[in-house]
Amino acid sequence: MVTPLYELLKEAKYPEDKEPIGIYIHVPFCKNRCNYCDFVSSLYKEENGNKYLHTVKKEIEWHFKKQEFAERFRNAQVDTLYFGGGTPSILKSNFFQEIIDLCRSSFRFLPEAEITIEINPESARLSELLEFKKMGFNRASLGVQSFDEEELKRMNRAHSREEAIRAASIIREAGFKNFSIDLITGYPGQTKESIIGSLEKLISLKPEHTSVYRLELKHGSHLEYQIERGEVPPIDEEKIEEFYKIVYEMLTQNGYKRYEMSSFTKPGFACQHNLKFWKDRIFLGFGAGAQGMTGSIRYANIADVASYSDSVEYGQPPYVSYKKVTPQMRFKIALIMGSYLVEGVDLVSLSNRYHVDALAFVKNSVRNLIEEGLIEITPDSIFHITDSGRSDLNRIFCKWS
Repeated sequence: MVTPLYELLKEAKYPEDKEPIGIYIHVPFCKNRCNYCDFVSSLYKEENGNKYLHTVKKEIEWHFKKQEFAERFRNAQVDTLYFGGGTPSILKSNFFQEIIDLCRSSFRFLPEAEITIEINPESARLSELLEFKKMGFNRASLGVQSFDEEELKRMNRAHSREEAIRAASIIREAGFKNFSIDLITGYPGQTKESIIGSLEKLISLKPEHTSVYRLELKHGSHLEYQIERGEVPPIDEEKIEEFYKIVYEMLTQNGYKRYEMSSFTKPGFACQHNLKFWKDRIFLGFGAGAQGMTGSIRYANIADVASYSDSVEYGQPPYVSYKKVTPQMRFKIALIMGSYLVEGVDLVSLSNRYHVDALAFVKNSVRNLIEEGLIEITPDSIFHITDSGRSDLNRIFCKWS
């Protein structure tokens, strides 16, 4: 007799969550809007940046006025701080100094904390990067997306190939020993030759880490509009698969190891902040459109900068979403997010973390998918999604939604 799934999880308990937490600051400004983008971003004006600094600081202070939040997170250990966007590097350095100072006075940063800033090539300036290093930034993520000039134009990126190469050089000159480069595969019009060319240039620049994202058509993006009007060809999923095999082969042959679906690293340089999401750790998000998970709550801030700022200024919760997460729900999320990691999910550790039988839950919920070869469980209870399964993730994850 098969035990009902709800019975297997009814005794689930929250994890103790003793691990250090991560902090994310969203910077919603860009020089221009890329064609594929639906991220929370606005065109940048200096006065907007100054006002936004005030608002983000006020949001952080607002959280600490809440007794439950203050008791839980005042002086909590922090081992990652990530400024993402948008284009964080478009802002003046005082923005980052004041936010870092406030975070350091509110939380307890570990000496080895990973502190990352996302940089777009057109805004990379040596003087600013040297300032970032002095502030404690020790990791940079460079948003290149392509080293092909024509692809950059089609994407409506604000930089050229040469600016991207120069930015990588400046990052090194500023003293960063840990930097990442982002690329995109599958953009309409991309060819085998162009993706190989971009990878060859990336490899020659020797970043410690790279994320190569498969293009997803975002609702409301200009690219969606172009495809609907027939101005560009539709996204070709078969080509994306073909290109990703090239990505995998070229990067692994040059000393990079894939540790997550889209991310490759040299030994010791996996992005510790992003691992918070994949490994079921607590992370707090501040700023317009930022998201966080406090342990029992998942929240998302208002994306529109003006509406977010108004909420904060009037002392109102800046959330667009604020949801209680039961231990059962969080267990399922942990299983889904952990599936993105190449190392898989240790079902024994997950069982101990949530006080449930994770192995029995997986076997009972996706037995047919195991038989079809979409999922595998090793003799030592490590759960993996196979290469075949990675092309049909929705079918797997819907079992736990």
